[in-house]
Amino acid sequence: MITDECPMPANAKRFGIETKHACELCNAYVTAATESLNPPNYRLRSDRHICMGDSSCRMTIEKIQR
Repeated sequence: MITDECPMPANAKRFGIETKHACELCNAYVTAATESLNPPNYRLRSDRHICMGDSSCRMTIEKIQR
């Protein structure tokens, strides 16, 4: 999944929290959601984050090879 818009940076600014913290919370949520919806076969990998200054967010849902 790739997105080039995200409400998290604006919300972080609005509520006075660091964007890094917003990114950590978002990543924890999407990781837990992926694992709970697809146990135990899938995991989430993310390597781009708008909150951390990237131009987009990129998350990949990967099948766990056993």
